[in-house]
Amino acid sequence: SYGLQIDNASSNTVTRSHMEGNTYGAYLSLLGGYNAIQLSTMIGVTQYGLQITGSTGNTVTQSYMWGALKGAWIATISNYNTIDLSTMVGRDYYGLQITASSGNVATRSYMQGAQYALYFTANADSNTVTRSRMAGDLIGVAVNPTCNYNSISLSTMVSSASDYPGLWVDGSSGTYVMSSYIQGSTAAY
Repeated sequence: SYGLQIDNASSNTVTRSHMEGNTYGAYLSLLGGYNAIQLSTMIGVTQYGLQITGSTGNTVTQSYMWGALKGAWIATISNYNTIDLSTMVGRDYYGLQITASSGNVATRSYMQGAQYALYFTANADSNTVTRSRMAGDLIGVAVNPTCNYNSISLSTMVSSASDYPGLWVDGSSGTYVMSSYIQGSTAAY
């Protein structure tokens, strides 16, 4: 069950709301786009606070996303979405995961995850994170192979584990980090 589902619909606005579902707090999917969520809370009791799949140009501002697995997941051909002034917490896995999507922006936000705070995976290319803090129990930011040309600037990446890096880049090209603070047993790997 979902607290909110927007499916094949565009240009809707949700404000000052609490969305809680057994599966996802909010789910934006399938060909819709340009929806806005603001000043709201999204709780996914068993999975994700927010999932965006196949949806473009959505904005989430001044909101809180909590999921048992992931705070927020931008998944599979979900391009040019923006998360601003928001908090994403994943109790068991990731604060924010971006998968097979491009041109997304997270700015002025906080991400926390039991594994990684921010995770780029499976052809997540050309995404931007700026003015944000990523705090992972294991790794602050992880960039998987085939995830290229992602940019992180003016941000903090922290691992709270004794033997993990704040930033981990594996088999990727063009990862750009500028004017940021990185803390871990090895700061960057």
